[in-house]
Amino acid sequence: MPATRSHRYQEGSIDRVKRANGPDMSVYRWRDLKKDGTRVQRKKTIGDIKRFPTKSDVQREVENLRAKINAREELIGKMTIRELWGHFQAEELRCSHADRSPTTIECYLENFKRYILPEWGDHYLDKVKAVGIEKWLSSLSYAPATKAKLRNQMSCLYSHAIRHEHWKGVNPIASVRQSSKRVSIPDILTLQEMQAILGRLTDPMHRIAVLIAAVTGLRRSEIMGLKWSDFEFDRLWLRLERGIVKRMQTKLKGINPDIGLVTWTTNAGRFGHLLDIPRNMPARLNLLFDAPDLELPPPPPDHVRIRGGDFAGNEGTWAGLIGQRRFAGGVHLEAGAVRLPDGSVVAVPIGDLERFV
Repeated sequence: MPATRSHRYQEGSIDRVKRANGPDMSVYRWRDLKKDGTRVQRKKTIGDIKRFPTKSDVQREVENLRAKINAREELIGKMTIRELWGHFQAEELRCSHADRSPTTIECYLENFKRYILPEWGDHYLDKVKAVGIEKWLSSLSYAPATKAKLRNQMSCLYSHAIRHEHWKGVNPIASVRQSSKRVSIPDILTLQEMQAILGRLTDPMHRIAVLIAAVTGLRRSEIMGLKWSDFEFDRLWLRLERGIVKRMQTKLKGINPDIGLVTWTTNAGRFGHLLDIPRNMPARLNLLFDAPDLELPPPPPDHVRIRGGDFAGNEGTWAGLIGQRRFAGGVHLEAGAVRLPDGSVVAVPIGDLERFV
């Protein structure tokens, strides 16, 4: 499909053609634009000079025909949303430069098939307006994030058309207003609720998966993509390199692969549980990972490990909250007291403590 071209009104020409028998005939000639962008000569006999004796009479007669020809040419050389979507699939959707994951590609295919093409597929690019898109999105009974995704995918389609010179105007979707704000605040589980859930899980695999989600905040797809090779027990690091969505593996983009710190490896997950941490203690807790190949004793009650600051790497016994304290740099942070093995008690920011039984 050729690029959208600016249309120039075609007047055509009127010729008088002599005949061997009978009066001369008036013939209207024009150049017809084909879908491939080429032009071909066309003509139509209007009538003899007895019916249309002057050129003005012929021009009045061909006015409607001229209008139809120019209206048809306005559509030729333009693209519909459906045609542009076909070009997008062939040239960009799976292009390596776009770096789209299999799940993203699947999302494009599903959304265009179910929502965008049924509503907008037969519209020419210049007939799609921001106000119309907004009204359509507002009529959909889906979450704002879903509608925002539809808006963004249509915007991507127009950006593709601009890059490939199928569209010379501005992106009409760029001015579409559609929020992706949550409709409701997520129900965040308390520590007691997580303990109750873990207490009812008997399958070790399910227990480990839920426990990892609770203490690291990983997505379900990221947890499903974890492998034993991702755990570096000697460095105490967890690498995030892939995700599994609908049985399709997808790589994680735009993150540091070493973002998940594993600071404790023990088989205590088989019979231990997270201690009841005070409400104002941040949820930056250890990963209690079930490692059946490691025969380590469970940590004692109130055992804590210091993960940052001047005492990083030390372990001791939790001695309670002591309120705000002033630390290096002049910052005031909520602190907890830790009794070290030598009997000394030190103040440590709550965020630098890890506590288990």
